[in-house]
Amino acid sequence: MLTTDSDKSNGRRWVVIQGNQAMSWRDNVILVAVFASIGLLIATGFAVQGLWLVFPFVGLEIALLSAGLYACLKGLQEKEVITVTASDVTLERGVKTPRERVVAARGETRVKYRQPENEFFVGELNLDMGGRIQPVGRCLGRDEKGKLARQLRELVD
Repeated sequence: MLTTDSDKSNGRRWVVIQGNQAMSWRDNVILVAVFASIGLLIATGFAVQGLWLVFPFVGLEIALLSAGLYACLKGLQEKEVITVTASDVTLERGVKTPRERVVAARGETRVKYRQPENEFFVGELNLDMGGRIQPVGRCLGRDEKGKLARQLRELVD
């Protein structure tokens, strides 16, 4: 998901990049609860027939589903904010606050976009910030990545 904004008073423009999160945390908890209920109901049926060893596997299934969804959602919380001013370009990455910050002069920053040769790939988008190559938009699809490359070239050049 791309969001662009600007502050007309000081000429600052920025792009916020974040992965599309189709389901909220609450929706994913409900999903895990539904799968857990169904699994436990089936396991209880087997346990009544004397096959109680099904319960540990249902517990393992619920734990793995929960861990996978958590890891996926945690990754989708990551944001990239690219701020362009008259003199410099700043790239910040983090969840709630920036954990990584790279600043380079605007004149030293170049947008490098390599379009995919195959329709199954999304391409590579990098900012060359004074010799430091920074990948951006890793969570975006092909169309969004192409759109971001065009926007960044307009902002930086």
